[in-house]
Amino acid sequence: MPPNRFALLDIWPAIEKSLSKKKVGGDVIKDCYDIVVSEPKIEGIFINMFCAGGENSMWNIDRIMKSTIMSPKPVYVNLIGDIQEIHRVSHLLSKSNIPNFSNLEEMVKNFSILLQESRNKSKEY
Repeated sequence: MPPNRFALLDIWPAIEKSLSKKKVGGDVIKDCYDIVVSEPKIEGIFINMFCAGGENSMWNIDRIMKSTIMSPKPVYVNLIGDIQEIHRVSHLLSKSNIPNFSNLEEMVKNFSILLQESRNKSKEY
């Protein structure tokens, strides 16, 4: 999966490909997140998640949470889309202590603070 211009790693092509072959997209999503979380060269994860309501609700959110909740890496989620679905998904993520934002700029600022704190601590040693 080559990176697109917006991400260092884009798992969507793999998900689309699996869905077009009538495979269960959720299995691909879980596999992708498991691989990303276990990759030692990946230091943090930004998830840009489109939340659609109705039939297209976030059926895969449990799989994503299972893969990322135990990660020692910071995981930040940006939620866009249907406002009711954003509230529902935000509540689920918050219950699992996964930071989520509906504003991309705020997410990046918070990640920057975490990164700076990490750098400050490494200088102390």
